Amino acid sequence: MRAIERPITTKSPEEARLALAQINEDFMRLQAVGHELRTAAATAALDYESVAKGTEELRKRALRLKRNLVFVQSENGQGKKERRDPQAYEKRQAALVKLNELSKGAPDSGQVKHSLTTLVQTIKSFVTNPVFQQANVVDAGLSLKASGDLEDMIELSDKLRKLTKKLSEAAKSSP
Repeated sequence: MRAIERPITTKSPEEARLALAQINEDFMRLQAVGHELRTAAATAALDYESVAKGTEELRKRALRLKRNLVFVQSENGQGKKERRDPQAYEKRQAALVKLNELSKGAPDSGQVKHSLTTLVQTIKSFVTNPVFQQANVVDAGLSLKASGDLEDMIELSDKLRKLTKKLSEAAKSSP
């Protein structure tokens, strides 16, 4: 296994402290936003504007976590698919395909809620990964899974953000 996904750069103690503070803050906000999105998906009428804002924050936090965390990757370094739990990967890919279809047509809130639920499950999978829950857990498989979950979270949140932003704007402009 290659030890890391990207080269380790030496950080000053201040930079390391700042990165750790950002990781902690982002990790906590991922959980809070995930809870907000789960609540939104359970409501009868989906508030597209709040979902767009939540997915925007989620994507921002996930991208910063990706920048601050170092994950292992498979030795041959082939694509994202190797980093994911195959069943979860297929489910998330189906959600991405559905989101692409929805952005071209006239989506209903049920379809958007289903994709939101998939995103919330991805967040849960990431934050409950033992790599983050137990001290001194160094497991390449779990690290690969966390990396894949983070990538999926970024993709899903971006697609949902774009779609719900468009739906929110359409709802505001309709009489």
